[in-house]
Amino acid sequence: MEFFSPLPLTQAEQKLLESLRKPPHLRLIPAARSLSVKVTEGRAQMPSKPCSRIHAADTWHLAQPRGFMLHGHWVRTDCATGRLDAAMERACLTNTTLTFAGDSTLLQFFTDLVPRTGCALLEAHVHNWHRPRACVKPDTGFQMSWALHAYPVHPVSDHWALKTDFREVTDLLDAIPADGTAAHNNDGVRLQDGNVLHHQQHQQQQQTQQQQQSQRHRHVVLISLFIHLSIHHVNVFGQRMRAVRMAVERLLERSPSTLVLVRGPHTAYHGWPPHLGGDMMGPVIREIIVEEFRPLRDKVVYLDFWDMTVAMENSNFHPDPPINTAMLNAMLHHILKYLTVKETVSQKLLKYRRHLKKESEVPFCPRPILQEVR
Repeated sequence: MEFFSPLPLTQAEQKLLESLRKPPHLRLIPAARSLSVKVTEGRAQMPSKPCSRIHAADTWHLAQPRGFMLHGHWVRTDCATGRLDAAMERACLTNTTLTFAGDSTLLQFFTDLVPRTGCALLEAHVHNWHRPRACVKPDTGFQMSWALHAYPVHPVSDHWALKTDFREVTDLLDAIPADGTAAHNNDGVRLQDGNVLHHQQHQQQQQTQQQQQSQRHRHVVLISLFIHLSIHHVNVFGQRMRAVRMAVERLLERSPSTLVLVRGPHTAYHGWPPHLGGDMMGPVIREIIVEEFRPLRDKVVYLDFWDMTVAMENSNFHPDPPINTAMLNAMLHHILKYLTVKETVSQKLLKYRRHLKKESEVPFCPRPILQEVR
């Protein structure tokens, strides 16, 4: 990342800032020391309520810890994560538009979801890391997109991102249509050259199907603002998050069925220059997000990854693959719902497999759990 360095500071101010950056102590207990643990009371009772059934308001409670590491996997103690099945994921993401609005940590989500959903990439003929991305699967009506948020943003000049490709989060939210209208066509992600025509061809193929299924099409939005804004004054982040919250209010007013998720900050030790203090602004940013979205707690899901990244010893501001997978699975549990009154998981999978063979019906995945009455 490209930050201002050196800063226009006095020697005393520079020394103060550098003193804030401490070498991380990831392990307080030396690895060479052996520990003996004796369990006398048996195993603790694990939660039985699936994470997919947690109400949106409950995700804003910041009690910690919410889980623990076991054999390299994150186990939640506030809900039962269950098993994510690839066929189930694809079935429940049918007729769904997934919009990632934020920084490159969401690009990690996008990249990992491509093989899991089986969608086809639509990209501009440029090689910038922060180039806009889109991915579609016309036969199931699934599509997703990612675009880098607007200023303040700090890519390393144009070889990382064209400045014309920055997209304000509020603009992406305002581009999502109202309930009952045609599916969102990812106009918020500007693809260049031949991909525009390629994208239009996919849209034409989907037009008839969209007209028939528009009443059932769902929109899911994930918002993440942290890394690039962490080096600015907290007022800058507060103003930006307030604008985002107002855009979310407008979105939910015209499209109440849209599922909105807000991703909180995560721990990271590497990636920032020493004088910027690393992730020390994370807890402050976390509090600002929670306070700003207080009026929408019963409608918006908060993804809190702070304790997860502490337990999993995350070091980089782009989380390592196992950590990113754990984060992505946590998000999917809020999008997918395993059971309904009328259909069991096996019935949904049977529908989906029939669809793959005959392409004669579209599997139904219920609306997000936040639309249900507690």
